[in-house]
Amino acid sequence: MKSTITKVAAVAILAASATAAQAVALNNGDVLTITSGTTTSSASFGGTGSFFGMDTNANFKISNAEATAILGGTGYTIGQATPTAATSAIDSWFFNSGWGENYVKGTPITGSTTAGLNMTGMTVFWGGDDIPMGFTAWQSSTTNPTNANIMSNLGQTYTDSTANFNWSGVYGDAYTLDYTAIVPVGAPFAGTKYYLHLEGNVVAAVPEASTYGMMLAGLGLVGFAVRRRKLVA
Repeated sequence: MKSTITKVAAVAILAASATAAQAVALNNGDVLTITSGTTTSSASFGGTGSFFGMDTNANFKISNAEATAILGGTGYTIGQATPTAATSAIDSWFFNSGWGENYVKGTPITGSTTAGLNMTGMTVFWGGDDIPMGFTAWQSSTTNPTNANIMSNLGQTYTDSTANFNWSGVYGDAYTLDYTAIVPVGAPFAGTKYYLHLEGNVVAAVPEASTYGMMLAGLGLVGFAVRRRKLVA
């Protein structure tokens, strides 16, 4: 009996470990909420929360003065693109005397903590223009890293169209997302290096009604089988 219990416990531990390992991959419908960035009395970025930066002096760094706080909206839904910025409400921000927001156009965001997140569809709406920001990564300077550079994890490598994503794999826990791109030719601030830092929590996808119904039906069958075994015994 003791041996059987030990084996059952071992199987349970292995199953839990496998689930934890798989949890680092995001599922379609999961939501990345966005913790709003703080601002100072002068409306500059306050140093905590979500923000984006524009390397306007081309020194491969982002200073507080080059950063803009992001106001969280509905957040990013994994596996789902948004048709226009007006319908996304993912986030919003005020930059250079104008309001703007980010949204996902065409290719939805997917990925994991190991492979990173596919940001090909990343689009900025500002000044009446849709600006594709899903390409051309750049690397942060590691020279005097504490000297006016608020980029996270200095020295981490960035890949084209891919965001570095950190998360425990447990729904409800916090995540961080870091991403770089270069403003494309023809857009306002063309050639400027862009940096995005997001903080928030990962919320599990809500099951569809049909899936939820099937789950309840399955639980009912399990309960029926247990009761039947008790009656037979």
